[in-house]
Amino acid sequence: MAGETNTVGLAELEAAPNTLEVPFQLSIAGRTFDVTRVLRWLPGKRLTALVEPAGVLKVFVGERSTARLGRERAGIEAFHLSGLATPAVLETGASWLLFEHLPSAEHATAALVSPLAAGLATLHAAGFLHGDLHLGNFLQHRGVLHFIDGDSVVQRSVSEDAGLAELAILLAQFPVAAGDLTAEALAAYAEVRPVRADAAALGGRLNEARRKRIDYYLAKSRRSCTEFEILHDAGRRLACRRQQLKLGRYFLDHLDAAFGAQARFLKQGRSATVVRVFVDGQPLIVKRYNVKGFTHRLRRIFKRRARRSWEAALTLEFLGIPTARPVALLETGPVYWPGPAYLVFEDLGDDDLAGLTAGGSIDVSSADAVVWLLRLLRRAGIVHGDMKSTNFLRQGEGFALIDVDGLTRHGGDAAKDVARLLANWPEGSAVRDTVRAAIVRAPELEALVR
Repeated sequence: MAGETNTVGLAELEAAPNTLEVPFQLSIAGRTFDVTRVLRWLPGKRLTALVEPAGVLKVFVGERSTARLGRERAGIEAFHLSGLATPAVLETGASWLLFEHLPSAEHATAALVSPLAAGLATLHAAGFLHGDLHLGNFLQHRGVLHFIDGDSVVQRSVSEDAGLAELAILLAQFPVAAGDLTAEALAAYAEVRPVRADAAALGGRLNEARRKRIDYYLAKSRRSCTEFEILHDAGRRLACRRQQLKLGRYFLDHLDAAFGAQARFLKQGRSATVVRVFVDGQPLIVKRYNVKGFTHRLRRIFKRRARRSWEAALTLEFLGIPTARPVALLETGPVYWPGPAYLVFEDLGDDDLAGLTAGGSIDVSSADAVVWLLRLLRRAGIVHGDMKSTNFLRQGEGFALIDVDGLTRHGGDAAKDVARLLANWPEGSAVRDTVRAAIVRAPELEALVR
């Protein structure tokens, strides 16, 4: 779907691939729209696009398009009935809606948590559940918060329990680096709609909502969807980000070269081999999970380290915790008898915490930056499991955490992460004392120092 003169009808749009190339003309029952930018495309379901003359077009396709359009209209009406701002509908059709475009609008951030919570309470008080609380459904335009995408709004009597569940889902959309927003959000919500629950109770709901979001995201990474692509080739299975599919295909065809005589080895162990490769001038890190023998391969049937590490890295990235961005996972051999597996990451360089502290000291700001990562893990309920100083790579003024094979989301002893970090330096050393002092200053970690 490329070229300025390309005209597409509804039937062609319904059968279109995951990626739409712009610009193109969309013809619907005699009405033609010039699509200049795709805002969101759910293949076979819904297109949201910027069109000329200026407007935002939402088109519903597929067998249930009429029902989806009806739900969208009902959601817009719910926003109006609740007194919430929402972009005006300029035109309507049998399968589409044209909204006003808010050109300077920005998506919601943590700075808007109070108006977001108050707006959600207003919707609940009017007798509606939102149903789709990701941050892309809220726009800040000229100081006014707009609610958009009403197709998941449901009319019902909203109990306190149901309302707080949605408030927790809303808070779970923010990265853990945003801090603890529960007290602020609950206060703003309660000003509109009084509740009996306290911030601690909302925090428990938030943890559960965050776990469910991660589970859902990881489930998406195991199938082809708008973000990921799964390919099967000669007994090999490739999971790759759709935007980096070219890189993924490259490794399908060049594995031997990546680990050949010209390879730049960073680690040559029996269990894992790590190399640095360059693809079109882009440096990447490839970690091969080796198979040492029959017993080792037998264990891999039940414990797939590469897949576990892939999902752990995706989890950190999803939560906004700095880490090497995972690019692709390639597994070889039959499912019932797996062979070596390969994990491709972005290359963050070699400047690590071990090198920084080799001279026997560390400045307070760097120590705080290291401890900041532990604080984020603690907030997310995650234990890394391998706090070696070489696993902290310097990135600007901060650090990124790598080597996530041992990461656990459920259970685990956070105090062991703290103890392992301190064990990188001798008892009584200047580095250990400075890092320990930074840990003690952190409210989430102070009780974990042994």
